[in-house]
Formats: sequence, C-alpha cells, structure tokens
Amino acid sequence: MATEWFISGNPKKYDCVNAFRDLRKIDWRQSTNVEAGDIVYIYVSGEEHAVRLKCKANKVDIKVPDIDDKKYDLTGEFDGTAGRYMELELIEELNGDLYDHILMEKHGFGTPQSPVRVNLETREYLKVAQELQHIDEMDPDKHDGSYELARETVRAYKNMCNLDQIDFRDMNLIYHMVIGTWRQKIDIKKKSISESHLPDNEKSRLVGLLDTIWDRSKNNAYTNREGDVSIGMFGTAFYSFYDAKKEDCIRFIQMCIDILDNDSDEEMFDICQKALSTGISGMQAASASVILHCLKPYTFLVFNSNSGNPNIYLYFGIDLEKVSDLSKYIENCKKVKTFRDNNFTVKNYRIFDLEARKLGKGDKEYDAIDFERIEAFFKDYAGKHYVNPDNAGPNKEEMEAFKEEGGKARKEFTKFCSHVVSAFPELEAQSCSGWINQGNNTQRYFWVELKGKDWKKYPHSISIFFNDKSLTDEEWVLSVHVETRDGASKDEDYSRHNVIADIEIPEGVDAYYAYTNKQGDYLLAEGGQQEVKELRDSGKAKKYRL
Repeated sequence: MATEWFISGNPKKYDCVNAFRDLRKIDWRQSTNVEAGDIVYIYVSGEEHAVRLKCKANKVDIKVPDIDDKKYDLTGEFDGTAGRYMELELIEELNGDLYDHILMEKHGFGTPQSPVRVNLETREYLKVAQELQHIDEMDPDKHDGSYELARETVRAYKNMCNLDQIDFRDMNLIYHMVIGTWRQKIDIKKKSISESHLPDNEKSRLVGLLDTIWDRSKNNAYTNREGDVSIGMFGTAFYSFYDAKKEDCIRFIQMCIDILDNDSDEEMFDICQKALSTGISGMQAASASVILHCLKPYTFLVFNSNSGNPNIYLYFGIDLEKVSDLSKYIENCKKVKTFRDNNFTVKNYRIFDLEARKLGKGDKEYDAIDFERIEAFFKDYAGKHYVNPDNAGPNKEEMEAFKEEGGKARKEFTKFCSHVVSAFPELEAQSCSGWINQGNNTQRYFWVELKGKDWKKYPHSISIFFNDKSLTDEEWVLSVHVETRDGASKDEDYSRHNVIADIEIPEGVDAYYAYTNKQGDYLLAEGGQQEVKELRDSGKAKKYRL
C-alpha cells in the first residue's frame, strides 16, 4: 500500500493551485523519504487553510528540476537549487468544505509544518469524503423494493379520500412496509395490510405488489440484499404505534399524502414541519425518517440508529440539533441538504447511509493502531543520529520531521501495549524503549516489558517487540516473547525461566523457540521443542525464548 503524505504550500510564495491546474506536474522540493507511487496531499495555507491538491509522486530524489514553473514563483526563492526534488502529478483538486482544516482537525489532522504521514483516522476521513464525491447517483427503485412499497401504500390511503377511520394500525402498515424482512417477515407485513383500514381492493393490490417485489428480489432485481433474499433497508427496535393518538395518525398519514406527488424540497419541508413540529405520540425522528426517506429519498435523510451505523452527518461536523427529536428533524434535513449540495453531486441519502457502515469497521482497539507509521519510521530512520533541530543548521527541517515521526511512532506502539494491558488486567507495563537511545541514535526496535502484579521482583517478563531482527522471513515483526532480563538474572533465574522448553506449542499457533548460546548469539531453534530440550539438558545454551 502506498504511503500517504501531507505537505504544505504557501500561496503567497508559490501559486501551487494554478501551477498544478496549468502544468499538471511540478518538481517539488523533497525533504523526506517519499517513494515513487506515494500519494501526496498539499495543504494550502494562507486564507485557504484547506487541503486542496491530491498528487502522486512519479519520481523522487531528483537533483535538478526540469519543469519550468517560474511564473508561479512569487518570491524568486524557488530557483531549483534545493538539491532534492520529487515530481508530483495532480490526481485531482479537492473542493468543498470537506477539506477545511477546522473540519479535518476533528479527524486527526494537524497543519503540517513539515512533511508528515497521513494517520489512519485522517486517511479514513479522506477516503470517505472522496468516495462520496466520486460515487454515482442511486436509482432508488433499482436499489430496494421498499421505495415502491412505501409510495404505493401511501397512494392507497390517498385513494381512500376519507381518513376518518385511520388509527395506529395504519401507521403500523406504512412503517412495516419499510422495515427489512430480516426483522419482519412477509407474512407479518401481509397481516399489517389486513389489519389496516384500507378498502379491500387496495389491500388486494398491496398484497399483490408485495408478492411481485418479493419475486423480483428472489431474481436479484435489486442491488440491496440482506441474506439470500430481502425487502427493506432498515432495522427497528419496536413494531407498533399502539400508543399513538388517532388525530396524530391522521395528521401523519395526511402529511405523507401531501408530499407524495410533490417535487419541491422547500414545499415538502414546510408541509412536514407543520405536521411534525408538535410531535407525533409514540414516534421519534428515527422511525419518521425511514418512512419519509422511502417516500422521497432525495429530500429526507435517514436517522436510524437501529441499523447500527454511526451518524455520518455528525461525522462531517454538521451542527445538528437533537437528532432523536422529531420536532427538530426537518431543520436538520435543511442543514444536511445545504452541506450535501455544497460538497457532493449525489442526492439520494441512502448513499450516505451506506457509507456510514464503513466508518470505524473492525476491532477498534486493534485497527486504531497505525502499525504502518511505526514500520515507516524504522525504515526511514533506524540507525540514524538525531540532532536537536535548533543545532541542526540546514538540516533543521529534516530533524523536526525526524522528531515528529519518532514521537508519533512510539505513541502508536505504547497505545497498542495499553490495549494489551487492558485486555489482560493481571499484567502491568514496566518500561518501554524510546525512539532514540542515550546516544541520540534510533534503535531498530520498540520494546515494552509486561509483568504480573505478583512477580515484579523477578527478572521474568512477557515482552512485546516491534523490530526487524526477527528469525522468521518477515522484514518487520510484532512479536510477544517469554523473557528474562539478562542483566538482572542469576543462575536460579535462568533455571526457573528455561522450563519453557517443556511447553508444547499448540498446533496452529504462530510461535517458535529461539535461544541464546554461550557466545551470546540469538538463534532460531529449527528443531523446535526437541532441540531446545537437548540444548538445555546439555548446557550448551544460556537462555531460551518462546
């Protein structure tokens, strides 16, 4: 996977936006170890204060630039004498409020003073934002049959002309038509049709439509699917508006009728605001939103926590009011519409609902660790000598990046170790290596020592390493060792520790034995447990690791 970077451009010194618009490729001063194929985002400072350019590094470590961009150099300081350049090619210009520094700071972004790698949190945000800006519009009736069911159910009530008999059972019917069949089976939906106050001809029509849509779903006519076959997109935690007042039921269904054939967002917002501002007994924004969305998917957004998804609109920093409050729903729709129209071309809010499913997926306590940042730090800086930036002269910027990357890499490692300790409360972290040693040189590993609360006085530990000196074939390895510290161990400690040679590694466990011989060499026990036992019993090895 290509590494992603943030770099900064000052438009008062160099007109980078117009340079990339006109030339597409620029030779940019290189001050860190960007590799060919890496993605480079350019943060435009000054009045812009936003990430505006996404580029790809085509070539790196260029000594003399050959792209003529003098007309965009506003100060004369970009004269080609920096000594190290990289050719950046514009992938796209990033538009909208999505890339403003204030919004991105909520997702781990910090204004880059020098080139920095994009962290996992910010990378996820950029990915989500760009996916939504590039995605195609969604045809609701090709996505799921519940859109047609919702419309035709409301049309059945419109055909009634008189709603005087309406009660909670009719509210149930409209709601049940948009709930997924993995939550509520087809037979229950048919029962809801039967129990409604619709005339018999409309009941028969809806039952026939339900069967038709079910058959279409069996034949893969819709892109949305839960399990082998399904209708509906939303889950639910309740199934009846039993407590709803009759007048509220009539008001809500009349509202649905009034917007059914209306195409004006503003008019629909006004109609719904009047109907919902005083609330509907037994109904919150979530249940209203799924009904209204299925009626008008380009106008009404989904607030349905029972789908188990984060609220993507809050994720984008939209200042919503009490998302569960029905009386606030229309005002929230207006705010989201403004944000959507300013930043995206798509209109169907189901697209945003689906994108929300991707947020923060996986085991957060594990996936939140940016192991790539740790590995990249060692690849770039292992064995190098660090100098305080104030004393580094012309290498000041390089040393600032060195320090920043070292601190961030160690932070990721210690965060992982904290997760381990939280999962095994009988262990406590004792000490952790720094990103440089006492000689200000970067070592080739991070290491932390974990001990049980009852055996702190012993030199034994469970140690976690991230290093490149693995005895396996992998270049960089995160490993756990049963260990005893040499400087604190006596003969009896080694004897106690070396009983690990009697531990059999269960089949399927990715573990191996290693040992330190009398000369201090660290070697793999290729013969496994049998070799370790023979070495121990013959006294040919000093210490064993598992």
